[in-house]
Amino acid sequence: MIKKITLFVMLAFVSFIVHAKDFVIVGSLIEPPWKYYEYNEDLEMEILTGIDIDLFREIQRRTNLKFEFKKLDYSRALLELENNNVDVIPGVTKTLSTKKALKVSSWPYIEKLTSNVYHSSRKSLKIKRYQDIYPYSIGLIRSLGYDNRLDDDPLMIKEYSEDGTDIFKKLIDGKIDGIITTDWEAAYFSQQLKLGGDVQIVADYALPEKVERYLAYSNKLPQYIQRKIEEALDQMIEDGAFDRILDKYFQKIHPKVLPQDENADSSAGEEKSAGAADKKETVNRDDAGTKAAGDKADKKNTAAKNTKSGKNTMNAKSRKGGKK
Repeated sequence: MIKKITLFVMLAFVSFIVHAKDFVIVGSLIEPPWKYYEYNEDLEMEILTGIDIDLFREIQRRTNLKFEFKKLDYSRALLELENNNVDVIPGVTKTLSTKKALKVSSWPYIEKLTSNVYHSSRKSLKIKRYQDIYPYSIGLIRSLGYDNRLDDDPLMIKEYSEDGTDIFKKLIDGKIDGIITTDWEAAYFSQQLKLGGDVQIVADYALPEKVERYLAYSNKLPQYIQRKIEEALDQMIEDGAFDRILDKYFQKIHPKVLPQDENADSSAGEEKSAGAADKKETVNRDDAGTKAAGDKADKKNTAAKNTKSGKNTMNAKSRKGGKK
């Protein structure tokens, strides 16, 4: 009898330990439309929402993982991850992960986001190449998402803000000349502030670097939990749940290229040939890279090859554009 009781206690203890390991803290920066708060109908309580949040809630529904969302500001986000106070932060770029030696997901869950220069309709910007940005004061929304020269460029006149609303208001008020951000963020804030045609895109130039979003993991997070998260994302891509979450926010913010500067010179700039020439006047979801990254079959084949060769990289493709 005593042996049976002892065995039962041991099994209960093991079950408790397994359950505890499956409890995951997700660091949540305020980064619309990926992660943000909105009030309920009674305006009494803020509700955490956004693309990343919905993705994790769907992963929770499909697995035994339990997610708790911890609100973070930009200045403490990576420190909290490095100190193992949070287990995962979504929306980290490969460049940042390399700089900070972060452990990230084996493939980007969102790829090919396009960064553009936006300006007020009252002031056109003559930009045909990267260096043409230097005379202008440029607003940047502080996040983990810039994957290009911007942060390290000492010649650019930059004004950072953790609040996209604030930086767009400064643009409209003439306090800054332009904003560099992705079409997702531009569409979101343009709609939220009801800017309409007051914000326009610089037609002659787009930054050639494409932004990809990865999951950054803490060093203490067990690998089997990382695998569960990425396998669930695989399933969501395969059965269409990933796209349905994106579609939900497309209906809300309808990200597309804002009105172009009518006075823009149509001649090609020097860097267009380096990657911006293929930018279309009208960008749909696949062009903007907002579809789930990676054909699942290609990704698994590539992952298998990389495992054999000792590499940890993957050539992700758009599911609609890359699947054959």
